[in-house]
Amino acid sequence: MPIDENRDYGYQWYLGRSEHSWSAAGNGGQRLYVIPERELVVVTTSGNYNTRDQSVPPLRLMREVVLPAMR
Repeated sequence: MPIDENRDYGYQWYLGRSEHSWSAAGNGGQRLYVIPERELVVVTTSGNYNTRDQSVPPLRLMREVVLPAMR
């Protein structure tokens, strides 16, 4: 099911469209990212529970550290 222009959602997974990827999200900043084309799996844990910005640290880690290091 489409949730925005970049992602679909189904079976508890977010599916990326631009880069074939899967991710799962839990409360507090728990994230699981799978990017098969890069043979990459990243897991983040955090204690940022029940806050509106709990997704910010894991996304910044992926965008600013992990993915640039893979180039």
